[in-house]
Amino acid sequence: MRFALRNREYQFRRTNRGPMIASLIKLVQLAGVPRRQWLLLVVLSLGAVTLDALGISMFLPLLAYINGGMAAVVRQAPWPLDAVSVWLTSSSPTWALEILLAAASLPMIARYGLMYLQQSLMLGSANDVTQRLRERLHNALLRSDLGFLTSQNSGALLTQVLTYPQQVGNGVQAVADFAVHVLLVAGYAAVLLYLSPTLAFVVAPIIAIIMLFYRGLMTAATDAGRKFNDDSSRLTVEVTQQFQGLRIIKLHFREQLYGDRFAAASRRNLDLYFISRRINLVVSSTINPLLVIAGVIMIYAMVRWSGAGLAQLGVFAVAMLRLLPVIATLNIIRANLFTLLPSMEIYERSVRAAKVGRVLRGGDSPLPGITTSIRFDNVSFDYNPVGEPAVRGLESVSLDIPARKTIALVGRSGAGKSTLVDLLARLYDPSAGAILLDGKVLTEYRLSDLRSRIALVSQDSFMFDATIRENILFGKSDAISDATLESALKRAHAWQFVSQMPHGVDTPLAERGTRLSGGQRQRLALARGLAQQPDLLILDEPTSALDSESEEEVRRALDELHGSTTIVIVAHRLSTIRNADLIYVLDGGKLVASGPHDELMQKSPLYQRLFEAQLPGK
Repeated sequence: MRFALRNREYQFRRTNRGPMIASLIKLVQLAGVPRRQWLLLVVLSLGAVTLDALGISMFLPLLAYINGGMAAVVRQAPWPLDAVSVWLTSSSPTWALEILLAAASLPMIARYGLMYLQQSLMLGSANDVTQRLRERLHNALLRSDLGFLTSQNSGALLTQVLTYPQQVGNGVQAVADFAVHVLLVAGYAAVLLYLSPTLAFVVAPIIAIIMLFYRGLMTAATDAGRKFNDDSSRLTVEVTQQFQGLRIIKLHFREQLYGDRFAAASRRNLDLYFISRRINLVVSSTINPLLVIAGVIMIYAMVRWSGAGLAQLGVFAVAMLRLLPVIATLNIIRANLFTLLPSMEIYERSVRAAKVGRVLRGGDSPLPGITTSIRFDNVSFDYNPVGEPAVRGLESVSLDIPARKTIALVGRSGAGKSTLVDLLARLYDPSAGAILLDGKVLTEYRLSDLRSRIALVSQDSFMFDATIRENILFGKSDAISDATLESALKRAHAWQFVSQMPHGVDTPLAERGTRLSGGQRQRLALARGLAQQPDLLILDEPTSALDSESEEEVRRALDELHGSTTIVIVAHRLSTIRNADLIYVLDGGKLVASGPHDELMQKSPLYQRLFEAQLPGK
């Protein structure tokens, strides 16, 4: 089936009904709605259908009574309506009209009460499904391997976590609505068969032809929904990337270019949305005229071929008038449901991918502290982004990090320094070799114990949209005193600007700390690491955004920590690590030299070049 729009043509394939039914079953299974809720839903729906059918049927004795009294009721109303009507009116014959009116109207009114309960139940269940699926995917992503997460686009992850679970929840509600309307159709069909089997069999083929007419539209609706969901994810990626790179866009005067890119992406997305909605509009716009034609044929058949009385014909017409809108709504729900089904496929694909990446698991051994050393024993590591060839990050690296010593890692960009500290913090696991802490493989320790003993201050200096206090205490399970917090900020050379803020340490920071300079964010990140009072402090480029005065303050803070905790520093600015106990030089993912500063200046040409390149005038 083809749809042309704005000089574009969109092709939607036809699919078998079998896979659609399988998708509906999978949707119900994925939703995880408890059986008792489904049972209650069925009970409420059956009750509503029964009451509505009873009310419609009771119109037959009511109309017969109006036309000819109780004698006409007994003569025209089929069993058991005749007996029920006689029984209802036997005690108060003078109130027969009022009793029959109540018997016809009250069940239909009560039906709406049950339908309200059913819709409320399903709405609550759909919200529960959305929340449960969001939590499931979010938790899977949080626990996934860092390598998998860094290979994903943040905008796409946002769409996966927020949008698709909600659409699955809407799909569950659509399934329930679809089932309810199927029951309503069955109830009205039973009433029609009861009133006049002849007329019912005349109408049934007409309705069947109408249902078949919409089968192709339902298939197109499914494919349109899939294309729209995929494109919505791409649009989110585009918008997220543009706002994250807004500084670069403005710097290079590319506002018009990226404005045009967004306009094109948005127009493509809205075109697909328009097609998806237009399919539903075709259903809603044509179903009623087709059903009116069916009604005309029915009335003609009633008059020409049926020998039923006026009351029977009237009630049959009422039942048909109730049935036709239900069939119309049933087709609209079906179209909407098939539009939502692709979200389920994307959600399941996201969960599977996140679980495949979840490779980090801790052992059972507690970690009271670091007492002797951490050893890298012939460690290699390969970055393996999803869908891309592996890239070697480290190759056969062996080195020792003695406890309570200051160790530095130096080398050119891409030498493997950050990879090594990420392995040290168990953000990744080695591809080969082993990392030993106090003689035991790192994976044998409880992951929570290991992470609580390590503070990592990375060069990106990420800040949460929270107060300074909350950012500094992030990761601390127990509270610390204001004096300890102030001490950490002073040692990180951050107290001066924090104390001048409107609310001090309780000043809120904007998203990612954008109200701060790069140097201020880096000093707060250092304070966060110092406040944790770790056994192992890892500093990945801790002074890259600091001026000379601030760098000197950081050096003093590190000198104060010397001998009390294990410190690993990654630095391009080698002046920061001159006083380190041991310096490891990396190049191309390999360890090429080690020793203190003075020794390396004598025996390592690479270290000498790196150091001399940073001397004044170089």
